[in-house]
Amino acid sequence: MKKDRVLRGDGISFPPENDAGHWDGTSDREIMAQAEALKSALPDEQARDAVAPVTLPSSFSERASKYWDDNRWWLGLLGLGLGALSLVAGFIA
Repeated sequence: MKKDRVLRGDGISFPPENDAGHWDGTSDREIMAQAEALKSALPDEQARDAVAPVTLPSSFSERASKYWDDNRWWLGLLGLGLGALSLVAGFIA
């Protein structure tokens, strides 16, 4: 019963514990007004459809392949630099 009382409250004020089933704000007109307010707060359905959903690769190899494709330019430079560094280290040693 206490949970119901808390859920029906607004965070500051709460209905009495024993309200005998008389709740404010439950008339058909008030419920429809609340539903319309919630609908107006939601984003437009056409705008929601315009944004493409993000699909993430499922397997590790797909994720690694996507990472490589997205970052190929600097990963290639990094590999080239490390290869050159190991070659120089091989000549010195």
